[in-house]
Amino acid sequence: MGDAPRRILLAAVSLVLAGCLGAVLYALSQPSMGLRLVPYTAQGSEVARHLRIAQSPSGGPPVGALAVRLQGPNDTVELQAQDLIEEPDFIDSYADMDAFFARQTRLATLMAQPGLVLHWQAAPGVPTLTSTLTVSARREPGSLPLVFWFQLFAGSASLLIGAWVFALRPNDWGPRMLAACGLAFPLSTMTAAVYSTRELAIDGTVFRWLSTANHTGALMFGCGLIAIFLTHPRLLVRPRWLLLLPLVFGIWQ
Repeated sequence: MGDAPRRILLAAVSLVLAGCLGAVLYALSQPSMGLRLVPYTAQGSEVARHLRIAQSPSGGPPVGALAVRLQGPNDTVELQAQDLIEEPDFIDSYADMDAFFARQTRLATLMAQPGLVLHWQAAPGVPTLTSTLTVSARREPGSLPLVFWFQLFAGSASLLIGAWVFALRPNDWGPRMLAACGLAFPLSTMTAAVYSTRELAIDGTVFRWLSTANHTGALMFGCGLIAIFLTHPRLLVRPRWLLLLPLVFGIWQ
């Protein structure tokens, strides 16, 4: 293998390590209540409106209880099932999305405060009880779910495979477009790994930028995929026409 392929593969490995390290460090830097919350759909309802406690620290609220509200020294927030939505792209309007990110900032600020109290119910409609939570400054690595690591693996594999094929055939447009897909896919998966597996909330501004990067990566991956079909196994268009793909979708974005 010549120097050029080695440099390409080294650059790809460096990007993978940097992306994975950044995602892991940011995810672990978030405060942790030691809870795992999941959306709860009441009997007879088709929409999840509450949060249920699926995992609780020793001495904390019971597993299966409903998390009603968080109370700190300076703020109290009623909890909603939408607080755990994995992908904000599903929110119906930009106004609702702005409200969601603002609410995430409010919850993240609340979680960073000492003396956090969780109000909970053993079942819907019964009296509300309280538990004082010990908030850790950082999440434990074991609290990151399997889907977090899978998204990092998928993005890393995509980048490395694209770089490997491109390193072997750098002058062919098919491998070039596969490499472009390989670069775009981890931008989508590694950002989603951070915000889709949050304990409850992260800073709304950071969330917005991560979501924008995720959306951009998904669009550029789609552009790269279209370009692969236009260039492999043989060129169907002149290469300069491929620039229309990122131009059109970039303006749309």
